[in-house]
Amino acid sequence: MRHLRNHKGKKALQRIKNQVTDIPSHAEQDKTIFDLVLKSLYENANKTALHLEGEIFIPHNVKLNQKDSDRVWNILTSSGWVIPSVGFGNAGKLELTKAGYQFMIQFGSYKQYLDTVESQLKQQQTIVVPISIQEDSTIDKPIEISKGKG
Repeated sequence: MRHLRNHKGKKALQRIKNQVTDIPSHAEQDKTIFDLVLKSLYENANKTALHLEGEIFIPHNVKLNQKDSDRVWNILTSSGWVIPSVGFGNAGKLELTKAGYQFMIQFGSYKQYLDTVESQLKQQQTIVVPISIQEDSTIDKPIEISKGKG
């Protein structure tokens, strides 16, 4: 029996090692979190501010380590759309700025904004055509002046 259990453990370990996990890049993770935070703040506009981890991350099963959480906080607060709440008991809380409300009214979500920007960039792509300038053969030739009769 002991031999069989050891073999099962090795098989389970091998399955775990071979299992491919899809870990999103920081950029994709940030886009998703930014979208989640903006939507949560906009949809809960009746509240002045929401606690980032307690009222946004936990209900949506977002789990970040402290380093990533600090990085996301810095990105959010430097965006201009979200500001940290000030005052006693407001540590870790965020609120939308006026620009954030206007942004959400205009686009509805951060992902929609990114899609709009991307489609505008595709429309604005310019085609560069090389321009060739032909030399004028008369410029380099000396001009001959002939004296006429008289």
